[in-house]
Amino acid sequence: MSMTKREIRREANFRAGLILESLMNDWEPSDLLKKHGQDTVDAITTEILDIAEKLRNRGGRA
Repeated sequence: MSMTKREIRREANFRAGLILESLMNDWEPSDLLKKHGQDTVDAITTEILDIAEKLRNRGGRA
């Protein structure tokens, strides 16, 4: 059974969010840490994880 364009977009959003979250587990931004400090790295990490959550939510799954 084929998926509609909307279903494909939703599934892609959901999976992109999962991929982004999983990549964050191994993310070590040493260049940012040296240049801007831990507070900045933490803030960027939080923003990226928020984006990942929004993508997953756009996929229609909790």
